[in-house]
Amino acid sequence: MMGGEAAEGLEAALSEPLSDLVPPGMTHELSVAGEDEAVAVEVRKQLFLVLREAVRKAVSHSGAGRVSVAIEVDEERIVGVVEDEGRGCEPATVEGW
Repeated sequence: MMGGEAAEGLEAALSEPLSDLVPPGMTHELSVAGEDEAVAVEVRKQLFLVLREAVRKAVSHSGAGRVSVAIEVDEERIVGVVEDEGRGCEPATVEGW
């Protein structure tokens, strides 16, 4: 699942597994900001699972040529954002999620 040790930064630990989800021909990027070395191993695993699903959805449904993952860590929270330049969806189709 995720390689690396607890002391390894999130970017290094997530880079290869997330890259493996992106098909050839689709560009991707990963950025991590903040004190990510302090994030517990179990939290890293859960973060990876959430990001993996978001990247899979972007790859499978967006029709995009690029996907980016940005993670920001501070003392109180971790924010992960997965963006693509795909076709999007109508707000009415996602109401109630």
